[in-house]
Formats: sequence, C-alpha cells, structure tokens
Amino acid sequence: MSAPSRPPQTAPPPPGWWQVVRPAELGEADVAAWRRLHRERPELASPYFHPTFVRLVAAARAAHSRDDVRVGVLREEASGEPIAFLPFQRGRWGRATPPGGRLCDFHGLIAPADTRTTAVDALRGCGLRSYAFHMLPPGQPAFAAAGDRTEAGWERGGVRVNLAGGFDAYLARREAEGSKRHRKIAQFRRRMERERGEVTFTWQDTDPEAWERLLRWKRGQYAATGFCDVLAAPWVRDLLARCRDADAADEHGFEGVFCTLRAGGAVVAGHLLLRSGPRLHAWFPAYDAAARALSPGNVLMLELLRHAADRGVTALDLGAGDEPYKSDYATDRFALLRGVAETPGAATHAVASARRVRDALKAHPAGAPARLAAAWVRPLRERHALR
Repeated sequence: MSAPSRPPQTAPPPPGWWQVVRPAELGEADVAAWRRLHRERPELASPYFHPTFVRLVAAARAAHSRDDVRVGVLREEASGEPIAFLPFQRGRWGRATPPGGRLCDFHGLIAPADTRTTAVDALRGCGLRSYAFHMLPPGQPAFAAAGDRTEAGWERGGVRVNLAGGFDAYLARREAEGSKRHRKIAQFRRRMERERGEVTFTWQDTDPEAWERLLRWKRGQYAATGFCDVLAAPWVRDLLARCRDADAADEHGFEGVFCTLRAGGAVVAGHLLLRSGPRLHAWFPAYDAAARALSPGNVLMLELLRHAADRGVTALDLGAGDEPYKSDYATDRFALLRGVAETPGAATHAVASARRVRDALKAHPAGAPARLAAAWVRPLRERHALR
C-alpha cells in the first residue's frame, strides 16, 4: 500500500495582527520601539526611516487637505506590543506609495532582521492592494521579492560617502583610489575668494533670505532641465520648512540641516539635508547659476563633508544616480530596487497584464510611438502624484 499523501507544507503566518493609524496617533511605546529598530539596524539608519520624518510628511500633507499618510503596525498577538511598522501614503483603490512619494528616497518595512512578515501579509493587514517603491534599499527582504529584476527595474544604484574615521581619512581613501578632485575644488575656492571675497560656510543657516534663494534656484534648475517642479506643490514647500526646523532631541533623533556657502557675504550655494544620528542624506541642493564658473556647489559639498565628519557623521547618502558630481565623492555603491508589491486577485492580475503589455510595447524596436507617449505622459503623472 502506498503511503498517504502529505498535506501541502506552508510556512506559518507571522504571529500578530495589524493596526493602521495616523502617525500622530502612535503611542509612546510604539515610537520607542520604532526608534529602537532604527537605531539598532544599520539598514534602517537613514533619516527616511525615522518616525519623525513620517510624522512631518503627514503633518505637511494634512495641512493642505491631504490626510492620507498612515502607519501599519504589526502587533504581537497576546500583548499587543509593536513588532514592525509600514509607513505609507494611501492612494485610490487601495494603492499605496512611500510617505511623500518621490520625496522619500529610502523606504520599506521597519522590522527586525529576522521578521517573517511578507509583503502580501503587510498589504493585507493594512487593507492595501499594492505598494509601489522606487528606491528599495538592502535589508528589505519582504518587498525585495516584488522588485522588478529586469534591467529596467534596477535604479542606477545608491551612492554613499563613507566618513568613518573622519574627513582626513576620507580624503586619504579617495587619493588612494586615484581621485584628485578635492584639489581641483580647493583651487575653485581660492579663485572664488580672489573674485568674490571671503568664503564662509554655515552648517545651520537661519537666514530666511538664504532659504528663499535656495527654493528660487531649485525651481530655476527644474525649469532649465525639464524635470518636474516638485516645489510647485505647496505641501512640499511646507514639508521642506518643517524638516529644516526639526531639531533632534537626542543623538539618534531626526533633524534638518540647512547648509550655505557665502562669498563676499552673498549666498552662492545652499543645501537642505536630512540627518538621523550618524547618517546624513543629501536632499535639496542648489546654487547661483551666475557663479557656475566658480563651482559653488562643489565647494559647498567639500565643506559640508568636512563639517559633517567633525559633527560625528559617518556616512552621507547621495541617493541614486551616476551623475559625475556623485562619482567625485562616492566611496560605496549599493543596489536599489523599484517595483510594485501586490496582493493576489483578479484586479491585480489585470493590472499586471496591462503593465507587461505596456513594457513590451516600449521595449519593441517598433515601439517608438509608445515610448514617445510614455515620455509625454510621465510629467503629467509626476505632477498628479504630487497633489
């Protein structure tokens, strides 16, 4: 007699239950647990994973009639203690994106490294149909499985500046790799001093005129390059100001850093960055186009790195991309995924099928009309996403 067939073997679902709340509704124990995960897991050290950033996004959007930022909290079955967190921005028909959409460079699940929660578990627990991500960093196994692993699905890669050991150690590593860029930047600084006057750097600039110049220069940059002007959305300008004014309560807190470079007393470059503990993330840099020949952005960046290292920063993330200026400073690169995690179902299957047809048309040698249509629609879609 043959042995009886075994029932299908499936992994047990993670213990616990999901609760969806506004960021401001998180209890003190929830925030403490979230911050502990952020502090103890290097993969979650980015300021984008800090609860304060999510709360600031929620507050900025709610102030402009966009009360759509939520946090899914996975709680232990018996005690109700928080296990994991999924911050998201809810869209129509159960679709979700990271809080702040494209403004949130790194995103994903805030959870212990050994969590058994899957993307489908999290989406179902939060009442979502899909979660679209565009810069999923390492350490996100739940959502990485949903990443598009075709060539089109990989971003150009994350770029990081390693400042461990201090600024001088960083320069020594760059020189050992053959880079002499910092010497050229020093020449630009000396020329700037000769032509414009004394060059000064400010780590935290509180001058409102300097802030307005940064916004004006950035919008001019968007107009000149054809990129979507994210600053056209009032809630985005509100968010930037809230982040600028955020002040870390302790060494692992969240804060904005608004740096400026002046020459002869006039601001020639500025940069708003986000910081949490030893991790800094570049966010909104801009410079005076009239001073382009003096490379004010690079002079600011080198001074920024020097002062950051002196203040205990061990790494500066430059986001994704292969722009030459990032290569001038980068010491580390890592993969970033984009894709869509979805729950199974007929509607999901239909959307996925339509997406595959679209991608096939765009990739086909005769698909020039589809590519042109996609290029025309993309700015409209980006502006709509910022509403």
